[in-house]
Amino acid sequence: MIKTINIFSISIHLYSLCILVGILVAYYLIIKESKKHGIKDGIVVNLIFYGIIFGILGARIYYVIFNYDYYLTNLDEIYKIWNGGLAIHGGIIAGIIFIYFYTKKYSIKFIKMLDIIAPGLLIAQAIGRWGNFFNQEAYGF
Repeated sequence: MIKTINIFSISIHLYSLCILVGILVAYYLIIKESKKHGIKDGIVVNLIFYGIIFGILGARIYYVIFNYDYYLTNLDEIYKIWNGGLAIHGGIIAGIIFIYFYTKKYSIKFIKMLDIIAPGLLIAQAIGRWGNFFNQEAYGF
């Protein structure tokens, strides 16, 4: 199974490409849906940008917590996400917490924003799962 594509001297991992495509599709869907609800693009773009950052941090923290014994003896590995180790559950939890405070700041209904984001998140997750398939991991029976 092909895991990477080499273009000149650059290796592109298919898993990363799937995550990127998922993010871009989600971005498009969230922007499109937020316009229907009259939410300014700038507010939504910032929400997506920081939501991705908090999501990655949350995914890593969640993974490290559930592999505490390993990381307790390998503290220098905690920040090395390129070695693997993100858990979508932690990303979603951190993202929801961020969205809650962000929507409070801009007086947007929290549940309304979750409704706007949910379809994009689900489709991004589905596209990202193809990365698991290319890595030959977590793709089911």
